[in-house]
Amino acid sequence: MFNKESYNQTFDDRNLPVNPISKLSDEQAEKLEQVAMTLLQEEWKKLRDEKPYLFSSDKQNNQ
Repeated sequence: MFNKESYNQTFDDRNLPVNPISKLSDEQAEKLEQVAMTLLQEEWKKLRDEKPYLFSSDKQNNQ
C-alpha cells in the first residue's frame, strides 16, 4: 500500500522540493498506485513474451 507520508518525508529529509504527489488526496494516490502497477504488469508481460530467455531458470535455454 502506498504510504504518502513516508514518501513525502523522503523528499523532505533531502531538502528537495516536495513532490507534487503530496498534493494528492488519499483516493488519488491509491488510484495512481493502481495505474502504475497495471502499467508495470503490462510491461513485464510484454518483456516476458519478447525475451523469455531472460526469465528462464534453465541455464541451457540461455545458450
